[in-house]
Amino acid sequence: MEVLLLVFFCLQTGSDVTFAAVNGAALKPYVTVVDQTKDQAQLQCEVQEAFPKPELHWEDGAGNILPAEKPKESERGGRYDIILQTTVTKTDNYRCVAVQKEINHQTDAETYVYIHGRILKDRTDENIPGAVPKPSVKILDQTLSRVLLQCKVRGAFPKPELEWHGGANKLPAEEPEVTEREGRYDIILQTTVTRTDNYRCVATQKEIYHQTDAGTYVYFSWVTIFLIVVDVIMAVLVAIWLLFAVTRCIKSRTGSPSQSRQPSPQVPASSGRSRQQAVR
Repeated sequence: MEVLLLVFFCLQTGSDVTFAAVNGAALKPYVTVVDQTKDQAQLQCEVQEAFPKPELHWEDGAGNILPAEKPKESERGGRYDIILQTTVTKTDNYRCVAVQKEINHQTDAETYVYIHGRILKDRTDENIPGAVPKPSVKILDQTLSRVLLQCKVRGAFPKPELEWHGGANKLPAEEPEVTEREGRYDIILQTTVTRTDNYRCVATQKEIYHQTDAGTYVYFSWVTIFLIVVDVIMAVLVAIWLLFAVTRCIKSRTGSPSQSRQPSPQVPASSGRSRQQAVR
């Protein structure tokens, strides 16, 4: 009789109706909120006395499968008790689904979670899928007068926004380099700085209220500044000397022809008459 019931059950296609008479078919999961704060909730799904061993997963209201912790399993006499937990961070309907492929059986239970307070903060420890870890920050190039900084994040979802900050000010930066693979993003953002300060790269994912940053210290020494000032002064002095030399050369060239065209001195007529009287 049990075999006939199993055969009958296998003819069903994706049935979500639980037949208690089918030996081992999982009943509806038992779903609870085991812990909740203002910005997240920990959900638990439990099935008992199921055979064959069911597979459990969590879904959000849109049907997306959520990441979960490793299931806790126990077996007694060939029957399985399984607990699966997940952490959610937004208001939505959440569903736990139990599937027993061998007998073509699926059942689920649902709960509604309201998250009443969401703030931007570092949620790295919450193990949110796609949450960007701390950015990788390094100095790409350095001269006497400037430093080129680079910030990089990898495998982030949803797409994060990157910004460079110096002190409390947002810094201008180059156009970010964005690469997308299977819905996850690698982003590089560069900026150039010219003074001693602490600089931070801030990565923000508003959709999951996640923000993290990494920083570096850039130092321009007094020796560096002195050399820069000397270079500037030398450049100004050379420019002044060149201007003076060119001006003097032009004046000397324009002054020579005018001197050669000066009229020769004439002898006064009175001196000629006086010589004639002397002869007489």
